[in-house]
Amino acid sequence: MDYGDKPAAAKRSLLTPPRWSLFAPPLTNFLNNVSVPWKLTCDELIYCHQGTFRLMCDGEAYVLNPGDMMLVPKDNEIAYEADGKCVIFYAASPVDRKQRAGITEVPGIDPEDM
Repeated sequence: MDYGDKPAAAKRSLLTPPRWSLFAPPLTNFLNNVSVPWKLTCDELIYCHQGTFRLMCDGEAYVLNPGDMMLVPKDNEIAYEADGKCVIFYAASPVDRKQRAGITEVPGIDPEDM
């Protein structure tokens, strides 16, 4: 299935089991009045659990409220943003994405969580 090359909201029914199986187990990210910019080296599925989450991509804001989710394709320059407290769950594909990209540190993320 072609998901395109820009962030997009997704319905759970679009996430077929073969595609989902390529994702690492979901992780939790607690954000509070922060902007974390970086180059996305993998596909990410983001679910907003609490608060309001904003993903910036190419100068455009994609806003998620509790219960919303989006798929963000790799190779985008993005920023995770929250103006207040926000809790998101995210899963990334491929599972060994950080090792493939040689990533050992992400600003604003504890290395133990990588």
